[in-house]
Amino acid sequence: MPQTDLPHPSSLAHTNATNNSPSRFGSPSHPSPPPPRRRHISLSSSAAPDPIIGQVTLAGKFKCLSPSCSSDQLTFSRQADFKRHYENVHAGRVVEHFCPEEGCSRSRRPAGGKSKGRSFKGRMDKMKEHLRTVHEKGEKERKRSRGKMGGRVNEDEEGPPHT
Repeated sequence: MPQTDLPHPSSLAHTNATNNSPSRFGSPSHPSPPPPRRRHISLSSSAAPDPIIGQVTLAGKFKCLSPSCSSDQLTFSRQADFKRHYENVHAGRVVEHFCPEEGCSRSRRPAGGKSKGRSFKGRMDKMKEHLRTVHEKGEKERKRSRGKMGGRVNEDEEGPPHT
């Protein structure tokens, strides 16, 4: 497919603004603004060009081009999701996140004698979500139940009769 030069976004904004409103540029006393400048980046001989790791489909999905991800069904809606996939699966970096709560089934040392719990792999966002939904939720419920009882013993429990 032939590559076409598109105007720089700032020149588009200027063009749109000048077409819709009066401007001093283009008048006999003020010449037109200079065309936008493009930066040319030259790679040094030691710098390798970025490898092509994926492609964007016409539908705007991101597709992994790795031979190990040969499934046509493996696409990502967001670039951040595709980048995370590449870093966790193909880049060779192995990062595992565990729940910091002692005894949690997703911590490094879960209760029940297992040597290691189930990790969140490279998904720190999922570990934080787990902390918020599992551990903070339980803490709020414990505080709420203590607050309702006002520090008193529950009437269903054994104790001196109330008169």
